[in-house]
Amino acid sequence: MHDRPKIASSNAGHHGLDLDAAPPVRYQPAVTDPKIAVLPFRDLHWEDFERLVLDLARVDDNLQPTVRRYGVAGQEQSGVDIVGCDADGNKHAYQVKKVERFTQSQARKALETFVSGGGRFEARSFVIATACPGTRAEVYDLIEEFRSAHPRLGVDHIWDAEYLSARLRKQPDIVGRYFGDQTVTRFCDVTPMSAAALVGTPLSQVQVENFGIHETIRAATGGGPETALTPYVRREFDIALEAAVSRAADGHTTVVILVGDSSTGKGRAIWQALQALPPNWRLWQPRAFEEVLHSDRPLAPRTVLWLDEVKNLLLSGRSEHDEQVAAALARLVHAPASRPVLAIGAAWHEHWVGVTRPSSRRSEDRTNTRALLHKARIEVPEYFTEADITAVLQGPSGTDARMCEAVDQAEDHHITQYLAGGLSQLERYDDSYPEARAVLHAAVDARRLGGPSFCLDEKFLAAAAESALTALRRDLLAPDWFDEVIAYTSAPCRGARGVLSRARARGLPGGEHRAGLHLADYPEQVISQRRMWESPGEGFWIAAEHFVVSVRDLLGLTHAAVARGLIDVAIRLARRSAKLGDAHGLLYVGNQIAAHHRDHDPVPLFEAAAIAGVGPAQVEMGIRCEDLGQLDDAEHWYRTAVDNGDTPSARVGLGAVLWKRGDHLEAQRQYEHALRNGDTKAVEYQARRLAVDGHHEEALELTRLTFHAGNRNAFTGLAWRYVYTDRKRAVAVLAHALAEGDGNALRELMVVFEIDGRMDKVRLLCDRAVELEQWQTLGVAARLLAQHGEFATARGTLWRAYNGGLRYVLSEIAELHEREGSYEIAERLYHRSLDESGGLAALSRQHQKGRAGVPVAVFGLMRVLEHSGRGVEAEAVAGHAPAAYVPHLAGLRAEDGDVDGALRLLMALADAGDPDGLVDAARIMERSGDPAEATRFLERAQSGGSALATSALNDRKVRHQKDAESGPNSLL
Repeated sequence: MHDRPKIASSNAGHHGLDLDAAPPVRYQPAVTDPKIAVLPFRDLHWEDFERLVLDLARVDDNLQPTVRRYGVAGQEQSGVDIVGCDADGNKHAYQVKKVERFTQSQARKALETFVSGGGRFEARSFVIATACPGTRAEVYDLIEEFRSAHPRLGVDHIWDAEYLSARLRKQPDIVGRYFGDQTVTRFCDVTPMSAAALVGTPLSQVQVENFGIHETIRAATGGGPETALTPYVRREFDIALEAAVSRAADGHTTVVILVGDSSTGKGRAIWQALQALPPNWRLWQPRAFEEVLHSDRPLAPRTVLWLDEVKNLLLSGRSEHDEQVAAALARLVHAPASRPVLAIGAAWHEHWVGVTRPSSRRSEDRTNTRALLHKARIEVPEYFTEADITAVLQGPSGTDARMCEAVDQAEDHHITQYLAGGLSQLERYDDSYPEARAVLHAAVDARRLGGPSFCLDEKFLAAAAESALTALRRDLLAPDWFDEVIAYTSAPCRGARGVLSRARARGLPGGEHRAGLHLADYPEQVISQRRMWESPGEGFWIAAEHFVVSVRDLLGLTHAAVARGLIDVAIRLARRSAKLGDAHGLLYVGNQIAAHHRDHDPVPLFEAAAIAGVGPAQVEMGIRCEDLGQLDDAEHWYRTAVDNGDTPSARVGLGAVLWKRGDHLEAQRQYEHALRNGDTKAVEYQARRLAVDGHHEEALELTRLTFHAGNRNAFTGLAWRYVYTDRKRAVAVLAHALAEGDGNALRELMVVFEIDGRMDKVRLLCDRAVELEQWQTLGVAARLLAQHGEFATARGTLWRAYNGGLRYVLSEIAELHEREGSYEIAERLYHRSLDESGGLAALSRQHQKGRAGVPVAVFGLMRVLEHSGRGVEAEAVAGHAPAAYVPHLAGLRAEDGDVDGALRLLMALADAGDPDGLVDAARIMERSGDPAEATRFLERAQSGGSALATSALNDRKVRHQKDAESGPNSLL
């Protein structure tokens, strides 16, 4: 082994050396002299020598576990190999030189290198460790010189072989690790316990699973990759726990028991606290009392005795036996040769009382147990305090989706129970038998379809669940089958509620009473996601019709039935709601039938709702009677609605009937009354009807009144009644609007002139818009110019609007560059537009909940990235608000011929909980010539509750009825 160079720098050959790892098994020098004065460091490999210095610094210099090697091979390290901090936060730096001769010039170079660069460590001490037998006098003189010149750097003496040996004589563990047990016996004058003989495992090799830490939930909202453990949140009890661990690290045998009920975080807190112990500690966990009673070996010093749940060792049901175990534990813990020992464990409250409660019977007094656990208790709170919640949100945990979900969803701040109990609740569901699973499905579907506050009535759940069972299982049901199911589903899960349990009324008079059953949040989220594409069977809806007594819940289910195309079910539920006193469901279903389901007649629903006193339904009946020429019936319904007083548009309808009867003065009074009450939109529509009937002057005057009552679009609406039939009158209306101060008039005039092809008029009005500082009008003019290919003029117009304060037109300028093929300029402008809007992330938050209103800059940026072959970047942009952005990106890919890529995006969106993504997929398949696949997409989306899918399927049905032999039509 002497073929290595005699002088070897500690930096030579570093390749990511892990100093915390156990040293590899290498040659350990044979020791024949029983009177060893200096350890044979020169025979160690340089890596082992550096590890040895690190271990000594940790133990003898009492450095924190964060002591580490500084830098990696090839880096400029400022003459520092090891850095660390002591308990007071003072920094220490070490340079390790595996050399046999250390000269003054080598020392000067090391010190100057550290002073020039390493001084930034603000180290309390700088140590040079060598393998030399001694240190030359001129080296000591040089150190004194540097101490005087740099007093703040704290330059220490050289750690040579003699000095290291003196310090290591009191460290048999380290000596044995690097030189073997024989050296320990002769050099340290002790009999070592070999690794094979030591009880327990090095703490560095202990896995977190040993501490009974429950697996946590996966966040329902995603939130990126998750670590096995959530970030730890220190709470008030951690102070006492950390102090106990610190006492043990300082050499004092300590016993500590964390007392708290299931899933309050005891195991995780212990694991976290033990990370502060030095690496030379071991951990032993007796798996059963026999290991304690029959242990024939003492614990090594610095052993963690992990008791786990104390009931397993000290609560067998036989007090005399438990006392024997407690006495054996005490002997192990307090043996002088074993100090220090840290005995640590956990207990539920009921078990703590069981092992420490005195008894009047001498044989059951548990004297040994109580003596062992005296002053060992640390209470772990059941729930997080407000201060703890603040720490979660403001600390590293605030970025962990699981922790944020627990803060939002956990009942009464039971954070740890929510994190740990959620999976147990889900296991309860996964392991459930058919009757229990049917009940849970009915409960989840009721919440999923009826609304998050749906009251889970037991009669309803029992009936819905029964209908989902096979005929054989229904016939075999016991009379108390539902109670047995609730007993199964309500059993606590790791400190959390059962997955479905009965809600108990408050004990105090006047306290809150929660009717029905309580469905746990986490399993509800997960099971709802699993059943996203499932539509309950007919029995579920029949049970709702018969047993649901909440109007709110019935209306929620009515909306869900309509979205799934179950119109007959929706009608029955709406009628049930009307019987219970709220007929608005009838109006809703009637409106949906009128808009999308032409194979049903909405009039009976409108009439029933109108008779029940629903004002909008009365107006609807008035309109239908008026259209049929049944003016008496129309007037009756309008006046009934007016008398109800909750539907201002009723007066407009009444005015229309009076006008047709020739009572123009009374009609005018009704219109003015409606305007005073804010129903300007209905009056605007009435003005348009007058225009259609040829009453142009009256229509214009009524529009003027509507405009001055606050409807800024009144003139625009009337003008567009004329645009395609009487262009001259349309221009006259807009000119009148301009005179009345309508800010929209100039813009609408531009559009009308463009339709006529009179772009000269459009350019002329641009100057007028600048005079009036109508920058939005300039934006419209630019779009019209671009439609005629005048890109340069359009860009110039948009820049005028931008300089006038219309910031969003940057996206339109970018789009014009894009249309001309200038993608780099377009991309820069899209990014600039997003930056001026607060950035992509901030802008996307405004669109998280909707699929409409995608910012032009976002859509344009995705388009440029796609056309530039940077699809991954485009997907990253879409990921900021998938529901809003992904359908547009998928549309771009489909247009470019990448149908599979488009479908992949949309299927991922649907799987994430947005069934409308399948509607977009259906549109793509229809355009690709596969209407059968499009229909399958729509039917699945409808099962997932997509009203868009239901509407599309109904439109297809109507078209096929009209022309069964027509060719393929656009589906959507």
